[in-house]
Amino acid sequence: MEQRGFKGLVETLFPKPASRKIGEMAAASGVSTIGGTMCSLTFAYLAFSETQSAFAAVLVGVAYTVSFALAARPGSALLSKVDRRRVVALCMSIKVVGYGTGTVLAFMGDLSLPILLANSALGGLTAGPQYPAWQQLLQRLSPKGQLDETDGLFSSTSAVGAGIGALVGGALLDAFGAGVPLLLNTLSYLPILTVVLLLPAAVGKPQAAAPASETPSAWQVMKLMWNNRLTRFGLVFMVLIEFLAWPVISLLPKIASEFGSSAHIYGILLGAVYFGGVLVAGLLLIAKERLTYRIVIWLSLVTVATALTLLAIVGFLPLGTDPSVALAAVVLLLLGAVLGVVGSILSAVTQLSVDSKIEGPVLALYASITLAAGAVGGMIQGLIADSLEIWWLPLATGLLVLLALVYLTRKHDFKVFDKADPDHNVLRRHLRARGAPEDSPLTQTTSGGASRPLSTGTAASRN
Repeated sequence: MEQRGFKGLVETLFPKPASRKIGEMAAASGVSTIGGTMCSLTFAYLAFSETQSAFAAVLVGVAYTVSFALAARPGSALLSKVDRRRVVALCMSIKVVGYGTGTVLAFMGDLSLPILLANSALGGLTAGPQYPAWQQLLQRLSPKGQLDETDGLFSSTSAVGAGIGALVGGALLDAFGAGVPLLLNTLSYLPILTVVLLLPAAVGKPQAAAPASETPSAWQVMKLMWNNRLTRFGLVFMVLIEFLAWPVISLLPKIASEFGSSAHIYGILLGAVYFGGVLVAGLLLIAKERLTYRIVIWLSLVTVATALTLLAIVGFLPLGTDPSVALAAVVLLLLGAVLGVVGSILSAVTQLSVDSKIEGPVLALYASITLAAGAVGGMIQGLIADSLEIWWLPLATGLLVLLALVYLTRKHDFKVFDKADPDHNVLRRHLRARGAPEDSPLTQTTSGGASRPLSTGTAASRN
């Protein structure tokens, strides 16, 4: 029984590719995610080391978030007119040029903060149209009834690739400087670009858009979400997490500097967060079998508050560099896993609580609001981190998460979450493996689906 359970867990984390093309795309996506995370880490580390400002490191990620939000809606409109393969290929080609230019400047020693911001913004602008095109390519390539396995495979591949990229990127940055990791990032686009260009023409065929009269406005979608108790509570909890908890990942360059000046320390801490994302699918499977989603959400938020507090305690204690880095990495591994679990559940609950005809606009607005909350929270915490000792921030945010949870629990009845009861397959579509720069805008310095750039994403938006 235990053997079957373990085997089932492994198959959940790393499902077998549904086809040869899916396998090729997953492998190329993994390579691209490794390169993208090295780029994200390098950008964040350089922004902080150049300015000694946590806010500057956060700002690199915010540049991505804002540009992604601006490009997402018009980018989606392209899919009704242009071959999806061409959309993805064009966006990646622009990134190759942009990141290639950054690589040359890095070798010349001229990679300044404005150039880092410009490269990050370029990544967001191209990810806007690229992400939905990439998702639809995967959907069309997946055999009928096997989309969930494909989603699970790419989510786990993204998390593992991001973790490896963080560890390797930090070591390369220390050993060779910024040019080498940025060069490897630029080259990492070539495998996925080749795979996409070789896809059958039918896979990329444009699809007619819905009539404008059938597309609700953002205000109409917001009213619908707020009038639905389930989506309202889900949005409130997710904004709480994005505003208070996720920004600590954007502050990792500053946190790592408290342990030592080496980039590999930052890589270890960031890698721990991403490897925590690998555990999300297994934790969701266990939670689904034993607990209600109301209890899972409550326990997850309590764990988030506890992890943030423990991170602060590790920082305050005079343990020495190696013990402190090791303990902080364990805490961040836990934090990355738990944030992924609660984020996946809240996203899935939101999807299942609305009519399928308006599912797209609802999820788009949900993502925009939560990413905006993360960006604002990151900037505020970045400014505070530049004025106070960094360890007070995770201590304070952990306490605020706990107080907000107690207040909301006492004021509202959250048994409504149990009525949604999303099945495990739907949850897997919302895994938040926050890692690559084009995947999740909090950690771009990094969440599911698309999650955040460094410091906050998934390979889906990058690739």
